[in-house]
Amino acid sequence: MKKTIPVLVLLIVLAACGKHENRAEVTVEQTNGSAVATLTGPNVKTVVAGETVEIRGGEVFIGDRSFGAVPEGAVVVYRVDAEGRELLVNGETRFLLR
Repeated sequence: MKKTIPVLVLLIVLAACGKHENRAEVTVEQTNGSAVATLTGPNVKTVVAGETVEIRGGEVFIGDRSFGAVPEGAVVVYRVDAEGRELLVNGETRFLLR
């Protein structure tokens, strides 16, 4: 029994480390009439300037409208300012309204 406890603990730690890649993160920064949301993870959601931005089922959505597939580990940025709105996935523009 003494030998199985350290192995079990090691397996739990390794499993937790493997899940680190799929963690969800959302940040929203608002300054002087502009807002920037950054989302990563398989299922994340936030509201920016009254619009819901979400990564769900491997796609990125603004409201109910899909803006295409999102690769695993992608960084999604939604920027709203006086000039308009912009959605980027890994630095590439998916939607621009100026």
